[in-house]
Amino acid sequence: MVTRLYTGADGQSHIDKVPVDGAPDEVSPAVNTSDAYLARGAPGMFETSHVTRRERYIVVISGEAEVTSTDGERATLAPGHLYLTEDMTGKGHTFRVLGNQEWVALFVDFAH
Repeated sequence: MVTRLYTGADGQSHIDKVPVDGAPDEVSPAVNTSDAYLARGAPGMFETSHVTRRERYIVVISGEAEVTSTDGERATLAPGHLYLTEDMTGKGHTFRVLGNQEWVALFVDFAH
């Protein structure tokens, strides 16, 4: 499953869980990418409401963070899960690092 952050027809960001394309024990279809980089957040870091710059996968390496959509839904970004951000318009989401450990993630931007 992928945790997906997206903009709905109402202009609000929403969080949903969707299956990864491809059957179990198979490789998913390839996605064209443009950039891959590490993002880091110090404990307590908070970003006010913003939209994502690019459609991207986020793979968390360490630490935990939380995104809150404009409709109040929350998702914890932690190691072992895959995240897809697509809320490039609308009111966006907030982001904060949880706990006392630095949050580190690999961002993989989709090519358009």
